[in-house]
Amino acid sequence: RAADLRFTESETAQFLNEVMGLQLDAAAVIALEQRTEGWIAGLQMAALSMRDREDAAGFIEGFSGTHRYILDYLLEEVLNSQPPEVQDFLLRTSILERLSAPLCAAVLAEATQPGGEHGASAILEHLERTNLFIVPLDDARIWYRYHHLFADLLRARLQQAHPDLIPNLHIRASAWLEEQGLILDALHHFFAAHAFDRAADLVERYGPARLVENDPSIFRSAERLPGEVILARPKIGLYQAWLLIVQGRIVEVRPLLDGLAKQLADQKAERGWMQAYIFLAQAFLAPPPGANDVDLLPDYAMVDAIPAGEPILRNAANFLYGMTLGRRGELARAAEVALAAIEQERASLGPEAIPTLAPFLSRIYIVQGRLHAAAALCRQFLGAVEAEGVRLLYAAGNMLIDLGEVLYEWNDLEAAERHIRDGLEANEIWQNIMTEGFGLVALARTLQAQGAYPEALQVVEQFEAKLSGPTRPHEFGEELLTLRARVQLASGDLQSAVRWADQVRLSEDYTRHEDVYRLVLARVRLAQGRYAEVETMLAGTVPPEPVGSWVSRQIETDLLLAAAVAGQQRQPEALALLAACLERAAPEGYVRVFLDVGEPVRELLTAYLRSDAPKHEAFARQVLAAFPASGEIVGISAGGLIEPLSERELEVLQLMALGNTNKQVAAQLIISPGTVKAHTASIYRKLDVANRTEAVTRARQRNILS
Repeated sequence: RAADLRFTESETAQFLNEVMGLQLDAAAVIALEQRTEGWIAGLQMAALSMRDREDAAGFIEGFSGTHRYILDYLLEEVLNSQPPEVQDFLLRTSILERLSAPLCAAVLAEATQPGGEHGASAILEHLERTNLFIVPLDDARIWYRYHHLFADLLRARLQQAHPDLIPNLHIRASAWLEEQGLILDALHHFFAAHAFDRAADLVERYGPARLVENDPSIFRSAERLPGEVILARPKIGLYQAWLLIVQGRIVEVRPLLDGLAKQLADQKAERGWMQAYIFLAQAFLAPPPGANDVDLLPDYAMVDAIPAGEPILRNAANFLYGMTLGRRGELARAAEVALAAIEQERASLGPEAIPTLAPFLSRIYIVQGRLHAAAALCRQFLGAVEAEGVRLLYAAGNMLIDLGEVLYEWNDLEAAERHIRDGLEANEIWQNIMTEGFGLVALARTLQAQGAYPEALQVVEQFEAKLSGPTRPHEFGEELLTLRARVQLASGDLQSAVRWADQVRLSEDYTRHEDVYRLVLARVRLAQGRYAEVETMLAGTVPPEPVGSWVSRQIETDLLLAAAVAGQQRQPEALALLAACLERAAPEGYVRVFLDVGEPVRELLTAYLRSDAPKHEAFARQVLAAFPASGEIVGISAGGLIEPLSERELEVLQLMALGNTNKQVAAQLIISPGTVKAHTASIYRKLDVANRTEAVTRARQRNILS
């Protein structure tokens, strides 16, 4: 059978490079094997065609069943040897990506094909029995497809012989596929037939319901509609604009909104709600107003203008309005909008509904520092998601990530990572840029907290690649500028962090966005022991809302300030700052922010608990107990160093002290020499030494090594 005769990738490489004398790289071999599906004759003819060609890669990319060698072989050996009725069947059904007897019969409805569905089934069985370039797609032999090269040939021959017939064949296929509920396949054939109005009918008819079922694919396919069709059907354009906003495709959505607004300007009054929606979207996309700008915040009446019969667009408008409020710092009002939308949605869809704006509200709670409220909201609706087996729009992915962020703050790192990764996975179908941004930032910080620094940096690279450029939402400007430096500093790469800090202070960007850089810059200077500079930088500052979690940032600011003050031997003042942080953190259980600042906070907590009648003793003990035990991480308090040695770094250091080379250390710990080198650099930085001899000596002086 065909599967038995198919060459594997290794056999393909051997045949092409050794037998046929070609010098193809692995990528070219894989591409050709996939294009020919390992068909030996196809590989041989491809190799013959590539001889004496300079651009082998270009040939492989364009290699198809219309190539001369393939065409001659298939015409002579296969197609022309078939009975006329089989040739006709092959040509007419070549428009199909996959074949079944009923679908083939529908496509052949007006052909002189005997037997209808039964006749089509008999021909399919004949094609498979004679091994005629047909591939079964299921064990029941219901669905098939043609070999890729054979399909290319058939379509080229059909185009030559019956070009006028092709649109009708596609339309027949579309009608049958729609009846079977295979809407995406039906759309594909309408597009192939250039029947764009009929394709638009399907989008309008099925798109909204599929969105509710967590399937945006139908509206995504609407991107293939000509611009004039979308403008003539503005509701499709509104849905498409919403999905483009969700994906962060701002460059594409602005002209679409402008075109829709112009088209609707002369429409009847009942289209007014569409204009309101467009205005809300444009306000959301506008940059935050500057000091001298007029703040054109839309009136909420615009949201009320959207009919209740358009729940998806109404929820989208609520989100756009709430986000516009949030970006202007009006978090309380944004929360009111979200709560009202949630209640309205549950009233219309029932108490089991999973409100679209629930994750928006949980995000507001996190920014406001209401961790318990955020966790309760996420768990309430995630429980409904699990019970119902439904993920309405992108709500599940957002709430999983929000819950993961709360668990991170509560120092439940394993559960936090699991929820964040699940949230990112749930978001894959939606490609929501906000969800992905929050998720990648949260994952990078969680991996950093677990000491998985290489993995954290990989996530940072993903984040930077995904959210740089015109797609970047305003919310991620700070992380784009500072997240890498945070991970570098935490991993012990002080040199890179200092280089970043020195460069950023000299840039115009720093002058414009000093608040964005301040906390990370303070961490770097603290690690350098420049306490007075840190105090000057942080004293009296209040982090701007609504960037990140306002409460968490305020606690972090005061903890770094307390460490700087303690470094200048002003212990009572430092303890007063610590007490204020404990008071602010205790009600919501913030723990991780203390641990992330590191060893200076451990020392301050110890001193605080030794003071007379500490007010927040129980919470201080809880936070102190959350610091890694000395057997896991050894603290280094001198020199203002924030990051102590990790457990793995201790293992490397102990093997170094025994005289092992990096290669020997790698072999014993079953890690790569490059990883050992990275750990060694981190050890040198944390111990403030230049080589392994100094590192071992310094470690013994500090009783890290016996």
